[in-house]
Amino acid sequence: MADTKKPRVHVFTLVYGEAFIDKLCNFSLPSLFQVGNIPALLDRFEVTIRLYTMSDSHVYLDRSIKKWVARQYPDQPAMRDRALSMLKVKARDVVGKTADLARADMATHGNALRRKWQGFCLLEEIKACLAEDAIMIQSTADFVFGDSTLFNLAHTAHEHSASVAALILRVDEGKFVSALTGQSWPIDNARLATLALESLHSSSAELVRGGTRNFAIFAGNEIIPLTPRLFSVTYGVPTVFATRFRPTDAALFRFYADLRPWDAVWTQKLIAERRFMCLGSSDLGFCAELTPTEKGARMHKAALYDEVSEFLTPGEHPSLHLPHQADVMRNFGICLRTDRDVTLVPNS
Repeated sequence: MADTKKPRVHVFTLVYGEAFIDKLCNFSLPSLFQVGNIPALLDRFEVTIRLYTMSDSHVYLDRSIKKWVARQYPDQPAMRDRALSMLKVKARDVVGKTADLARADMATHGNALRRKWQGFCLLEEIKACLAEDAIMIQSTADFVFGDSTLFNLAHTAHEHSASVAALILRVDEGKFVSALTGQSWPIDNARLATLALESLHSSSAELVRGGTRNFAIFAGNEIIPLTPRLFSVTYGVPTVFATRFRPTDAALFRFYADLRPWDAVWTQKLIAERRFMCLGSSDLGFCAELTPTEKGARMHKAALYDEVSEFLTPGEHPSLHLPHQADVMRNFGICLRTDRDVTLVPNS
């Protein structure tokens, strides 16, 4: 008798603290459960949403999820039960010692603890995916996916046994939440792209081509308006959202012991091994990342650009972001389409 077991998909999320848990329930979960995302995946895949949290956030997360599911399916007890069965909360705490860092710098100590915890949870999830031959989809509390994005990511990763990247733009959290008011789910990729471009975070807005300073040299990314509804986004390293791991991936993340290789060293490894694919259009996949207004404001890029501009060749757009400078890296261009006219004004 033929084996009819469905392939597995794990949606991997790290979330802790009441603010991030609230964000998860208000934005991320509604986007994940749009009709073209997890509900569409269920026809072909066995889906589990694996929520890693810290022990002191476990109770609040569990209670918040149950409240959200009740609001999402008020008159559909079968759907409530199905959703709750997919949402698996895993409470984990940091292991090992980093107390020596606390004596010198509490902030450094806190960052070290968070990175260690994140790496610990990711490695556990990689091992689970390898054991179950599951595709992992990376999500966070501040990711908002367009409708159909998850299905396209998982389907591509499954069909090609690849790691699949898609377009993500940072949006100003306050502006985006305001723009989202009055919108009803599902929100397709073109509408989400419109909302994102109209509420770009300052770190993304400064990448719009045409300003007096080319800030794209610091990140390798650039947003190029083509028409009022069509844009080209060039990337040094697109973000991987869906992946089928190999044992050597587990070894790499165990070696670095945190998440930072995800958009750098690991992506280089994927490209070198010909396991990397990128969805070339926002119609296939798009994600908005909610970012607080003040995040990324510490670096005075205008002054830095003026200081180094004399060393730059006019017309060229090199990346000074050193992790991108590897032989296996190349630039990627992704088409971004909106559902209404958007005018982007370059930073001065």
